[in-house]
Amino acid sequence: MNRITVVEVPDLVCTDDAERDREIEEWLLANKEKWSHALDLETDYIDPRAAHAGDEIEDIDVVAGDITVNYTVSYSIYYGCDDMDVNDDDQRVIGGEYSDGKITFETPPHPEPRYPNEEL
Repeated sequence: MNRITVVEVPDLVCTDDAERDREIEEWLLANKEKWSHALDLETDYIDPRAAHAGDEIEDIDVVAGDITVNYTVSYSIYYGCDDMDVNDDDQRVIGGEYSDGKITFETPPHPEPRYPNEEL
């Protein structure tokens, strides 16, 4: 089941759809702290030892009120050996919709972690 996050957006001055979309995109870029809790930053499904090391918004696209956010989650996994430790990035996407002064983000669930004995 998807996680739903609703974010209030300040009144927009434009009534034209293209201008409104541009304003929404600019607001999202300038106010990440007000909506970033909608992002999926979990790394447990990659590996139970994976630790979140950072995240970065790559692209925000708004078309006719439909919002797509592409972002990268950086993580590290410590296995105890220098040549086995992992530092990597995971590309992710969430979608949302602007309506009546609110953005509703829908964050999909991540897959259940799999263990080597379950993959056979």
